[in-house]
Amino acid sequence: MCNGRCVMAPYNDLRHSVSQVGLVARAVLLVLCASLAAAKTTPTDLLWLAALAPMALVAAWPWRARLGTLSALALESGTCGVAVIATGSETSVFLPYLLAPAFSGALLIGVNGAIIPPGVAALTLLVGRAVSSDTAPLREYTAGVALWVVLSAFLGLVTAWVNHLAATAARVDPQAAQKAAYDLLSRLRTVARRLPGTLDPTTTGEALLRSARAVAPYAEGAVLVRSSGSRLVPLARAGTQRPEWDLALSGDSSVAEAWLTQEPQARDRRLRRTDGTCPAGSSLVVPLALGLRTQGVLVLESDRPRAWTAKMIADLAKQAADIALQLETGLIFEDVRALATTEERNRVAREIHDGIAQELVFLGYSLDNLIAETAGPQPMLEEPLRRLREEVTRLVSELRLSLFDLRSGVDASAGLGTALSDHVRTVGTETGLTVHLSLTESAIRLPSSTEVELLRIAQEAVANVRKHAQANNLWVTCVVDPPLASITVEDDGVGMRAAIRSDSYGLAIMQERADRLQARFQVRPRQAGGTRVEVLLGSVAHVPAGNARDDERGAADDADNGAACR
Repeated sequence: MCNGRCVMAPYNDLRHSVSQVGLVARAVLLVLCASLAAAKTTPTDLLWLAALAPMALVAAWPWRARLGTLSALALESGTCGVAVIATGSETSVFLPYLLAPAFSGALLIGVNGAIIPPGVAALTLLVGRAVSSDTAPLREYTAGVALWVVLSAFLGLVTAWVNHLAATAARVDPQAAQKAAYDLLSRLRTVARRLPGTLDPTTTGEALLRSARAVAPYAEGAVLVRSSGSRLVPLARAGTQRPEWDLALSGDSSVAEAWLTQEPQARDRRLRRTDGTCPAGSSLVVPLALGLRTQGVLVLESDRPRAWTAKMIADLAKQAADIALQLETGLIFEDVRALATTEERNRVAREIHDGIAQELVFLGYSLDNLIAETAGPQPMLEEPLRRLREEVTRLVSELRLSLFDLRSGVDASAGLGTALSDHVRTVGTETGLTVHLSLTESAIRLPSSTEVELLRIAQEAVANVRKHAQANNLWVTCVVDPPLASITVEDDGVGMRAAIRSDSYGLAIMQERADRLQARFQVRPRQAGGTRVEVLLGSVAHVPAGNARDDERGAADDADNGAACR
């Protein structure tokens, strides 16, 4: 069984490695000093080089253990200091070797090993200067010698710091991260079960809009949060017009100002639209902040000018502050669940690809060989084997599409329409279905978690058509007008059975995803034959986004003839 020695093993290996590094550093510096001494051709330099080399061996691994590491390093530094004084002081060829004891000491001991050898060298140089007969000016001597002493101390301290970081990392228990993750997730599960409210951020946003209406009646309202791609998306919405607001956080709009200042922003105009107009009325933007971090805004619009009193603004700000923590908790939970789901889908896809997919491909090759062998001697077996080979080919194709479904998702820089379009076109190419695709998307996007759930519902509906419908045509219609959306998948296949099986796993999954979004899910026969699957997201009947935008622009023009924002 592994004990504490298992954790210390990497650290012991590290200390053995740094010993070797110190030995190499000494050898390099000795070669450098020897080269300089050879260039000067002074016999004294060569004699001191012969004296310094044994001291380097004493201080190097493993002989230092008999003398003591710090004592060996001090002896080495003192010997180098004497050699410097004896060979010209500030012009000595042995000055660079002062780096070796400090560097090696920092690797082996730490800060003490980085400071004591340069200190011993400095003391030796000062005493040697006092007792020597050197007549050179003290300033030149100090400038030449002190530079190398300070440089060796600096190199030693830097090396000690880097070595400390490496040793700390080597001592880390490899199970520590797993234990921390386990403890955190266990506490999260316990807390989630005891929460008085909900972890669903959409439900939290809708509750905030309902409570805001009781304080300050409004015509249009929304809770906007920051999603992937640094964009604001509507988490919940109330009203009938769903205006196309300009939600850029880089401009001078009231939304951007409330986001940056974390203060409510009231205006005598409605919010700026994407066409640059601000209809008559009034608007209020209340930030949803948790500490120094702004996570969203509550946006309210009224047909009446100056609709917001100071008391209304204060009450709404208090409501926003009270609900900010619950909303942030829900958003974090959504992110964690999305990351876990994506990782699990990728893991399953890898397992299928490396397991059953490879086995099916091998089975197909084996059938090909068997067909070739039986074509002449046993012709009666050839046709059944060919039918079996066709079935294996179909299974491989189905498995390939299933892997594509598992690994596909909604890109942060694209959107639901792009992801759905790519998926449907791939299915059409692989299966031969004639695809009819209709996309209507607003400039504003849905929350990323909502987009993923809708994509999965559509993928399952398309998979049912591909596997069971025996259809020639596939119609997919996607309309996104946040917070409303609808996806319809139709086919001209054999249609539904008289009664849907109660154990239909695919339909149950789609219904569960729709319930999680609080969306309406319907499966019914298509009038011209086939099946129609529809999911409707939103609390009111959906209006096509194009018509909604036309109505909004008309209302804005009637209100103030397209007045430009100030």
